[in-house]
Amino acid sequence: MTIRGRIKDALYYIVPAGKGAIVTLASYLQRQDLTHGRIGASTKGYGAPLPWFEEVIYADQLSTVKHRFNLGNFVLDAIFWSFLIGTEVVVPIYLWHKSKKKIDIPG
Repeated sequence: MTIRGRIKDALYYIVPAGKGAIVTLASYLQRQDLTHGRIGASTKGYGAPLPWFEEVIYADQLSTVKHRFNLGNFVLDAIFWSFLIGTEVVVPIYLWHKSKKKIDIPG
């Protein structure tokens, strides 16, 4: 296999991973209410399908706001979106390119 072929094959993995990370960052616009019975605090989660950024507002006199970034959920979201993008966009293109190659049958 040539270097050009190896680079081309590597792009089938790199492109969906990059697009998955971009879609994960764009999923920040999806807000979820994560309060669920917390007394004295309001929690909002950002990200889809898993909230990877949380904003907690405590109901004290100072209205303290804390932000949390969950790297594990971010990575899982990126893998999820990369898989969806890979199966919907890249796999059909990859299969089409593979079908164009001719198979030599000896004899």
